[in-house]
Amino acid sequence: MSIGKAVMFVDARILDDNGEEVPSGEIGELAIKAKNVTPGYWNKPAETAKAFHGRYLLTGDLAKMDDDGDIFIIDRKKELIITGGENVLPSEVENALAEHPLVDRCVVVGYDHPKYGESIAAAIILREDEPHYSEILDQHMRSRLAGYKVPRMYVPVTHMPLNSTQKPDKLAIRQMMNDRVSQTL
Repeated sequence: MSIGKAVMFVDARILDDNGEEVPSGEIGELAIKAKNVTPGYWNKPAETAKAFHGRYLLTGDLAKMDDDGDIFIIDRKKELIITGGENVLPSEVENALAEHPLVDRCVVVGYDHPKYGESIAAAIILREDEPHYSEILDQHMRSRLAGYKVPRMYVPVTHMPLNSTQKPDKLAIRQMMNDRVSQTL
């Protein structure tokens, strides 16, 4: 779903990791420039350098822009999972997982993996008790996504941990997955 176009006097661009503008329809980081955008962090040049590309504020949102200038937020950059050198958008995996009738809610996170850097896990609230949920969901996901995007762990939960804004607490869920893996080692 589009968040619309940049408002008057705001220049919005989608940039790659090198700060170059990406072609229409490709995913990159949303960057904005306007007179009402802060020029940086007070007395914090290192943080300012990380948050800006030239005069453009890097929002931390992964987005794409269509030919009409409509902007579509895809995910948060800090939530991007890098597994074996491949980038995986949690929202893409969550959307595919949510298509299955067994899944009521799901949150996908990366967890630490010694070989791949990160691996993919899904915390799921099931609609019904199903002893073979993991195999069923794995088959479903493999029919929809490339193998490297398929979760390696499906963890049923009775409720999702929420943060102070009542959104899924991805840090707590990631920690839960890391704890679960460390218990099996």
